[in-house]
Amino acid sequence: MMELLTKRNVLIISLISLAFFVVFVFLYEQELICGTWWACYDWILGFAYIFLCLFFLVFPFSLITLFLNRAVFESWKRFAVWGISAVGILTLIVAFIDTSGGSGLGGPSIDVAPLFLAPVYTLYFLASFIVIGKAWWAGRKGRVAE
Repeated sequence: MMELLTKRNVLIISLISLAFFVVFVFLYEQELICGTWWACYDWILGFAYIFLCLFFLVFPFSLITLFLNRAVFESWKRFAVWGISAVGILTLIVAFIDTSGGSGLGGPSIDVAPLFLAPVYTLYFLASFIVIGKAWWAGRKGRVAE
């Protein structure tokens, strides 16, 4: 399965995820599918958000590694398979946290998604840059990064 994740295929997958995001946002805006069932629109926005997250997690690094040595891409790919899975699962968990209630005493309810997901996505991006940089540096030295 990992053999199918070539540089070109990963770039195409990220662009397809952006296309799906655009389609789901269009369906949401035009109200073409759900009629008056508003819960359906929440699902459409949820799917749009998933595809947008996939695009942001994959596209920048597929562009960076597109012009680098294949060993650099392979190093990042080994990391990204697990990193994107972990970030995706955490994103889904946080997305389903109910923030509609207060603190019980009429206190404000806050949306925890930005507070929690910003550091998670930042760590993913930093780790990706480190993996790519380490593999690139090892390639310059004539070694293969592990």
